[in-house]
Amino acid sequence: MVPLVSSFLLSTKEGKKAWVEPVIDASAPDGYRFVVKTGTVTKAEEERLKAGTKTSRGSNFSCVLTGAAIEGDHIKSEGVAGRMGARLMTVVASGNRSRFYLDPASEHEELAKSETPTWVPDGELPDDHRNFWAVQYGLTTYASLFTSRQLVTLTTFSDLVADAREKVMLHATEAGLSSDTTRLHAGGIGAAAYLNHPLIFIS
Repeated sequence: MVPLVSSFLLSTKEGKKAWVEPVIDASAPDGYRFVVKTGTVTKAEEERLKAGTKTSRGSNFSCVLTGAAIEGDHIKSEGVAGRMGARLMTVVASGNRSRFYLDPASEHEELAKSETPTWVPDGELPDDHRNFWAVQYGLTTYASLFTSRQLVTLTTFSDLVADAREKVMLHATEAGLSSDTTRLHAGGIGAAAYLNHPLIFIS
């Protein structure tokens, strides 16, 4: 199992560049591990990191262990067979007005995998290869487009929007605003959340 990564770059801001570097390690799962690095890089090095393990347009990648080419048809067949998975590349944490990135530890990965969503989107993806390419990789449902941790996060965002709306209605009522104005303020919270996180409202 080797990573299919479109980019190893985490931050491209000047003075705050960060990236993930795969390190060959026989003692690590699948023979490699991810290490977070920060600092300065040359233009050529940045282009290499920006490309990840992707070698050309489409779904063509290279193996981080051997450098061998991995063709798109092979990746699709592995996906359909249910042999595609996910690995944690980094942990993003909030600092003092900035983000910082941590090497992923085994306990972080196990914790991420342990999340169980209370809600998942229903429905099959259309088998239309011109517009829905995920089906060719064995991702046939809307739910399969997300990891369990992502679905838990989206559900949490949705719950928080509902809580915020209720608080807005309460505060507007306490301030003596009319019922129509109260509903407008509360509705604005939902509209703003939808515009910033439209996936919150998939149902």
